[in-house]
Amino acid sequence: MTEGDLAVCARIIREGDAVDPESAVAELPQSSAVAVARTSGDIVAVGAIKRIRPDYASRIALRGKADFSPGTPELGYVAVDKKHRGKHLSSRIVAELLKMNHGPLFATTDDERMKRTLANAGFERTMTGTVREAPYPCGSEAETLLNATKPV
Repeated sequence: MTEGDLAVCARIIREGDAVDPESAVAELPQSSAVAVARTSGDIVAVGAIKRIRPDYASRIALRGKADFSPGTPELGYVAVDKKHRGKHLSSRIVAELLKMNHGPLFATTDDERMKRTLANAGFERTMTGTVREAPYPCGSEAETLLNATKPV
């Protein structure tokens, strides 16, 4: 991923207002997998399987009373450019990331559309509660969703 691609991904993630964009810029290059959607060569959607972060995963599992290993990676940074929303790009990004993955994943979100996207991809809701500190996500209530086995 070029510096320019990273800047575009960061802008799209920032506009999605779900995660700290500075964290995303630092973490995105360390992700185990990144998927982007392009239109006329321009990146219009992004998502990633984040690097394994045992301490973070343990906190999320504990807060959500969810049963997953601290070695479980998180699917995240799924965001679509505002001009391209409503075209099911987040579903396509999630599907591509799942093809690249070979085990369980977890995700957190407070966005109802993303909850449906993840549920359609085989994730199950495991909890509702505060899982991230302000200011991201905008709301303080988020759900942990778990994909215990790779969907077919």
